[in-house]
Amino acid sequence: MKTKLLILSLLLLLVSAVQADESGCPAHKAAEQGFNPIDDFHKILAPVWHDAWPEKDYDALIAAGPKFKEAFDGIAKLEPKFKSKAREAKFMALRKEFKQKVDEFATAARAGDKEKVYEIMPDLHDAFEMTASSLLPVDYPEFDGFLTTLSIIAKKHIPKNNMEGIIGSTETLVEKASHLNEKTLPEELQEHKKAVLSDLSTIKAITKKMKECCDKKEMDEYKKHLTELQKKVDAFMESYI
Repeated sequence: MKTKLLILSLLLLLVSAVQADESGCPAHKAAEQGFNPIDDFHKILAPVWHDAWPEKDYDALIAAGPKFKEAFDGIAKLEPKFKSKAREAKFMALRKEFKQKVDEFATAARAGDKEKVYEIMPDLHDAFEMTASSLLPVDYPEFDGFLTTLSIIAKKHIPKNNMEGIIGSTETLVEKASHLNEKTLPEELQEHKKAVLSDLSTIKAITKKMKECCDKKEMDEYKKHLTELQKKVDAFMESYI
């Protein structure tokens, strides 16, 4: 009985791990952003990558060739709007590489070349993931960390009037804001470097005012600055992220 329970627990853990991996993958996130062709391709790719390839199911790999080719048509027609030319160029280049892998795989599948489709599969999978990733918002860890603390202040501490939490989190916010600088600026934002740094300077200035309000226990002014900061952050994300 204990053995059966152990096996069941291990199976549940495995399922949970797979589900977590799927939900965190670029394709899943791109689908959530509304890029349905990415999701369509992923539904075909997933069983091939997770089952057919590791099991060396050559028939399933070969059968996937025309399916990949057809599903890529939707991705080829995508015309996403990017907030910088650099991000657009990156997506176009990655999609081109992805197409090459799909074409290579489809050609090998038509020829019934088992070894070739097996060899190409990892590269095709990686090319798909990279293409999906390029559709996601800019990866800016320092800004994400800043947003997390800001959210804690606005959604947790302020509603509960938790002064200790507000003061502590505001100090953390100022510290995290100090890392929003030229050194940490993502490559995708370099195109708008001057404007981005100017906006970040404004954001940092507001966080310092919030810290000063904490020191003086001026919470009415603090809340005004918090509202202003949230608007600036929303505008920043709309413009660049």
